[in-house]
Amino acid sequence: MKHIIFVDAVYIGVFHFRCFIFEHRNQEVGFGIFLDEHPEALIWFEPEGESSAILHINDELAQVISTQSQSNKDQRKENFKRFMKFVKDSERIASKMVFKGRKVEYLSKSEDLVKIKNDYISKVN
Repeated sequence: MKHIIFVDAVYIGVFHFRCFIFEHRNQEVGFGIFLDEHPEALIWFEPEGESSAILHINDELAQVISTQSQSNKDQRKENFKRFMKFVKDSERIASKMVFKGRKVEYLSKSEDLVKIKNDYISKVN
């Protein structure tokens, strides 16, 4: 994934999340949220067909967040709220800048979100 345009970034807990418009391996433009300095996106959107954009989640990186978190359960709940605000704001940017006129599949409405949330918040210290 070749980063084209930096969009936004935030530190949440010990993690640094960065948003980029990027060029995907098939030379299509996508939008992704990257974790720390990992070269692959944690969450990304890419075109699917002519009228939609599909959401992808890197389960391995989601697991990295769960296992490397140093926060207690209450802090993880607050961190997750902050992360979801960042994701929702990023989704709005993606739908306006990259996928204008396409139907976008949002993480905030995804069934995968429940699993990510439960894995992160329920982590045993």
